[in-house]
Amino acid sequence: LYLMLTGRAAYELDEGSLQQAIGIICERTPRPPSAYAAGVSPDLDAVVGRALHKSPSQRYASAAAFADDLRRYLHGQPVLARPHSVWYVSQRFVQRHAVLVSVIAASVLALAGATLFSIDMARDAQAEAERSRKTQQILADVFQQADPFGRPGPDVTLGDALQRRFDPIAGQVQQDPELALQVFQLLGAIFNQLGMYDQSEQAYQRALEATSEAPSAFRTRRLAAAQGVAAALNAQGRFQETLAFIDRLPETPPIDQESARLKIFLLLDDTEAQLASGNLETATQRLDEVQDLVARFGLDDPELLYRKKVTLATAARDGMDFEAATEHSRQAAAYAGEAGLQWA
Repeated sequence: LYLMLTGRAAYELDEGSLQQAIGIICERTPRPPSAYAAGVSPDLDAVVGRALHKSPSQRYASAAAFADDLRRYLHGQPVLARPHSVWYVSQRFVQRHAVLVSVIAASVLALAGATLFSIDMARDAQAEAERSRKTQQILADVFQQADPFGRPGPDVTLGDALQRRFDPIAGQVQQDPELALQVFQLLGAIFNQLGMYDQSEQAYQRALEATSEAPSAFRTRRLAAAQGVAAALNAQGRFQETLAFIDRLPETPPIDQESARLKIFLLLDDTEAQLASGNLETATQRLDEVQDLVARFGLDDPELLYRKKVTLATAARDGMDFEAATEHSRQAAAYAGEAGLQWA
């Protein structure tokens, strides 16, 4: 392994007697591979170092243990060759779940922003800060269950841990509707990122239910929860249920850019379901509403515009206007690049 990483042997044994060679191997510690190959990580240095350790008790107990630690390295997990400080294990978790952690970080920042700047919550800032702390603690408990080094037994995926903790979490937050709203919106987003759309729908439904009891649940939160439900239903191909769900929602005219943005995403979910159900005329009406809101509120969010262009391309294709569909698809690809989204 050392030779493969560096292009050279761990010990310089080109000259000298056999006795000298034995002395070198027994007494000298090889330089870490990163000393010769800049791309070698500290984790890999540690694995190689343990394999070459002078003391048998400090080496891997078997070739299988060595191979297992290499697999941990390849899968982005903490390696046994390094001490497992809180920082190190956390860093490995972040690297394995980069997209998910970015969603959680953005959500936590949004909660903090709401705590600091929402007029509706200004009179109860201390209580809101406590809810944000509890939300983060609930997530930390889930992550601990999904940490292979934090518990004995077989590894548990993050999705498994979230599913197992869903009902207990509901019990924890049921006495505080505003905490329930925060937690379930965050869980809905995480489940969505994991591709667990049924669970995402359930979480967003719980968040939507909480908005009826939470006095500070202003329209943007209601819209966000509703849009999460609609998107999760569409992702499961349950388009008729999407249409029925949206039809039951009370009318919530947007009053600012954020509520307009959420309203547009909800309209696009509606449009997607209408197209999938063969309702081209209604889908066209929804797209007209989208265009009006984009113009009225001056929205230029690349993610929103990407989603709009994808939906327009689908509508044009279904209407047999292939030239327009091609142009909308081209523009969607451009917006995807701006938003950092994957375009296929």
